[in-house]
Amino acid sequence: MQPHFKSYLLAGIGAIIILASCSKTNTQGKFIPKDAPLVIHINGASLSEKLPWDEIKQSQFFKETYSDSTVPGFIKKVLDNPENSGIDVKGDLLLFGIQDSAGSYFCLQGNIKDATKFDAFNNEVITAGAKSEDGEIKYIIKDRIAAGWNKEKFIYIIDMPNIGRYDTYSNIDTKNKSRDVNATCKSIFALKEDNTLAKDEKFTALMKEKGDVHFWINMEVIYNEIPNVSKAYDMLNLNKLYTGTRSTATINFENGKITADTKNYVGEELSSIFKKYEGGNIDEDMIKRIPAKNIAALFVMNYKPEAIKKIIEISGFGELLNLGMSFLGFNVDDFIKANKGDVVIALTDIKQQVHTYPSYEDSTKTNTYTTTDPEFLFATSIADKNAFNLIINGVKKLSQKSDKDLSKSIFYNSNEKYFVIGNNKENTDKYLGSPSANFDFIKKLNNSSIAGYADIQYIMRKFESEAAKDSTSKAMYDLSVKMWENVFLTGGKYTNGGLTQQFEINLVDKNTNSLKQLNNYISTIASLAKEHEKKMMEKFNQTHHETGEDEEETFGIDEEITTDTSDNKK
Repeated sequence: MQPHFKSYLLAGIGAIIILASCSKTNTQGKFIPKDAPLVIHINGASLSEKLPWDEIKQSQFFKETYSDSTVPGFIKKVLDNPENSGIDVKGDLLLFGIQDSAGSYFCLQGNIKDATKFDAFNNEVITAGAKSEDGEIKYIIKDRIAAGWNKEKFIYIIDMPNIGRYDTYSNIDTKNKSRDVNATCKSIFALKEDNTLAKDEKFTALMKEKGDVHFWINMEVIYNEIPNVSKAYDMLNLNKLYTGTRSTATINFENGKITADTKNYVGEELSSIFKKYEGGNIDEDMIKRIPAKNIAALFVMNYKPEAIKKIIEISGFGELLNLGMSFLGFNVDDFIKANKGDVVIALTDIKQQVHTYPSYEDSTKTNTYTTTDPEFLFATSIADKNAFNLIINGVKKLSQKSDKDLSKSIFYNSNEKYFVIGNNKENTDKYLGSPSANFDFIKKLNNSSIAGYADIQYIMRKFESEAAKDSTSKAMYDLSVKMWENVFLTGGKYTNGGLTQQFEINLVDKNTNSLKQLNNYISTIASLAKEHEKKMMEKFNQTHHETGEDEEETFGIDEEITTDTSDNKK
């Protein structure tokens, strides 16, 4: 019997693990309304491991803040050790915002590690607040802040009445309405699971992603909270374009880089289009054709033109677009037929140019100013040359009606495969030659239908002369050059009901965790800014004091003259 019992036990444990991993519910969303437009989840355990509090305390800005005599004692106690607040700082912290007829409110919630310490902490944070109890839950409120907690959970409500809505249709201003923050806090504790994000499958999938910080954005709710936009979309039958839209992001701080995995969900109709007409891999040759020594920023994508037509059909704007395009000599079908679905946009070779202009004070002299401008290039692949010529001719016709002559600053060219436009004629012509460039970053953009790149180092160094004009700016500039390297965007594939993308911010130091680097960077920047503000204030006070002395002397002279005049009259 014993071997059989062990087999059953192992099978039962395995089943529990499988059910847990496949669960469509989560614990983090238990006290979050399902219509919350924005939710931020902070993984206290992973962040504390990557950046221990003792290291935060070593930063210059922390030391300056701690030594400030105006900082209350209970705050310094928490700065000594955040666990003195009674909050489980290594647990989950959640922040969300809600907008309603009374404006908006924010909610911060998390777990309690020491209820006694948390009680004492609340008494000092919300001084002389009104206290009450409801079963095991304690409440304390004052003005626009309410706190509620039991032995395990705490919830803070912060009323933000000035973040409201103004509905031009009903002419009702929702700002500055009163809110019962205590009632709001109680309502969060009393939420039924069906009305929370605990049962939202997409939110559950987000919470299962390994990450330091998670973001949840309900775009459908956000659109509906903008009265003018939502009513206009309803009248034009465009609500299909945002119904069911959700965006998620998982942030991770790793050695030498910060990563963000994002996913954009859409409604049923748009989802079927994206799934059927998913973009392919980007065309690397179109990047290699760019005639540049340095690329500052790049965006490249591959899409199915048929998807655009289907989206236009859903919106019901097909006839209106065809009517407008008819004046230019083409229609929607011509546009779909003309384009193959490859696009490249690039900013390259930033140059500084010195411009001269006549002096207003002396016509025989000239003044100068310097601009820092990149070269710009846009290229797209051609599927049908004849159909694309219709679009080119239509754009020409439109430009002829413009008051501005762009022929001297904008140049374009094309062959059977590509159309290119830019602000440098030589570059537009060279683009149509053979692909010869071999940029190192291209290999990282492979297998993506949407990709991007930005060389932060190159961009920053082009503005070094501007930063050198001020000692504080130069210090911040030097710090930034030592910190940031480049940014990558990849992805664009349709996976499990949504479009996925990955962002990667790379730092110069590859061996240190990016959260530690970010802490040192922000702390130093804040100290520099504080020192700069102090110097400016001292300079202002000195100037004001000198001006005040002059005024006092002038006032004294006037007083003597007035006295003399009075004496003479006497």
